[in-house]
Amino acid sequence: MTAKLILGGVTNMARKVFNQETQVWDTYPDLPRVKLTPEQVLLDARSRMTCTSLQGKIALGSDAWTKVLSYRDEPETPFSVKVTIDDSPKWNRLSQDISLIGWALYYTDEQMDELFVKAMKIKGE
Repeated sequence: MTAKLILGGVTNMARKVFNQETQVWDTYPDLPRVKLTPEQVLLDARSRMTCTSLQGKIALGSDAWTKVLSYRDEPETPFSVKVTIDDSPKWNRLSQDISLIGWALYYTDEQMDELFVKAMKIKGE
């Protein structure tokens, strides 16, 4: 990797370029590109889907959030899911515990994607 010293810090000489095909920023656009499968593109997009719990709750709405709280209170609900519902400041789309919340709501993967897209647009901490 080529780097140079600027004001006591190291900066990467590689430029960032937005790749229209993969819809991601490429750090090293001069390297050979491998065509991603649709599944890989979807997994990459999901890996970047993160929102605050406040955004997630608002995106879910009152009725769905009430169902989540009912699921939390069931004796069979895993402890890690209960803690996630009660205390997690951030929700990550690929989190297993967040996926269980979607399962409790009978959400499809597509509905979970839509939930995160909607939640990430909501302003708030």
